[in-house]
Amino acid sequence: MTLIDEPWRLVTAGFLHIGVIHLLFNSFAMYYFGMVSEQILGWWRFLVVFLLSVVAGNLLNLYTTLRRIEEQGVQGVGLSAGASGSIMGLGMLLLTLSMFGSAKKWRLNNKSLALIMGINFVMTFAIPGIDVAGHLGGMMMGVVLGLCHVMNQKSGRTSQGVFALCAVVSIIAMMGVWQMMNGVVTGW
Repeated sequence: MTLIDEPWRLVTAGFLHIGVIHLLFNSFAMYYFGMVSEQILGWWRFLVVFLLSVVAGNLLNLYTTLRRIEEQGVQGVGLSAGASGSIMGLGMLLLTLSMFGSAKKWRLNNKSLALIMGINFVMTFAIPGIDVAGHLGGMMMGVVLGLCHVMNQKSGRTSQGVFALCAVVSIIAMMGVWQMMNGVVTGW
């Protein structure tokens, strides 16, 4: 359904959770990563990172599901729900900013962020039922947007032109990926 006529599910899945424990873990992580990210980025760039990380994670989940169906004939559903992809995106954005010294005012700690993200990365593969593709897609988008934010700061510009351009290019690229996957599904 998501690929054929309900693309909004790529976004809305980030607001649905599978049980109270899932919601509590994501809420706890979002509180800490979100609070710092919003202070550094501002509310609109924070929202862009959150939403694009959700969509990137869900697109990667759809892609891996389609590959599994094509290769193995598996007719299972690629379940993806929750804000984990966006949380991983925000975490990687913070780690990227920290590594490049772009958030000195906020005193981000490279070692602590690397440890937290490393633990989350390992847990992604170690705990059954976690959407690996959703986490990895969100992480990749966080790195991309983090690097865009760093480039914007390094250029000495006060506007967020580079960040906005990266966001628009990411949206166009993800729309293209969605269209390609949609073509595969409708061609079956």
